[in-house]
Amino acid sequence: MTKEKNAVIVFAKAPVPGRVKTRLCPPLSPAQAAGLYRAFILDTLEASGGVLSAELHVAYDSNGSSTNPEWLRDREPVKHFDQEGGDLGERLIHAFGRTFSEGAQKIVVIGSDTPQITSALIEQAIAGLDRSDVVFGPAEDGGYYLVALKKPRPELFRKIPWSTAETLAATLRQAHSSGLKSQLLPSLPDMDTFADVAGLARTLRLKPRNVCPVTRSALKTLISKEIFDESSSL
Repeated sequence: MTKEKNAVIVFAKAPVPGRVKTRLCPPLSPAQAAGLYRAFILDTLEASGGVLSAELHVAYDSNGSSTNPEWLRDREPVKHFDQEGGDLGERLIHAFGRTFSEGAQKIVVIGSDTPQITSALIEQAIAGLDRSDVVFGPAEDGGYYLVALKKPRPELFRKIPWSTAETLAATLRQAHSSGLKSQLLPSLPDMDTFADVAGLARTLRLKPRNVCPVTRSALKTLISKEIFDESSSL
């Protein structure tokens, strides 16, 4: 029996101060926000790399800088390619199309704003494609942190109101009108605002220390600088 070829693609931007996570500033400085975003990506890569049934890729946005993606190799060598397209929809179409053309049979694309994602959740998305045409991981802000497909579906990503509370709902309507069966995973919060990050810090106090270890370490540094309540023990 031929082994199924699957892929997980992490969308990531270069962690350039002033160009990532700007809604965290203030109270964070641009450098602190960029450092925290870098931690989000590294934890996301760790979870994605734990999916043994899929090859890990990074769809990389250099963010208008000369930042070299070698920093992604803090974990281990990671295959990467440049994001292409004007908006997120075009970039998703390109990432899926490119990776399907290389022979992948199931592809999971995830963002880098949900460092609490787990390997098990990604594996659940891959398994869900046995029963559905598309799997979404809903974000609590109305978007989605994950989308999985077993064949190119560019129509899903056209004429979508990106970065709004209607993003997932509009995409689900597009799937329905295309006759596709959708499945939803458990929702997760995106780390878009300082309130989101503060909520994650509180959540991590109740989690084992191997959950989001890089993000946890970054948050401990911020707590030590009294940006968070000093009593928030991580």
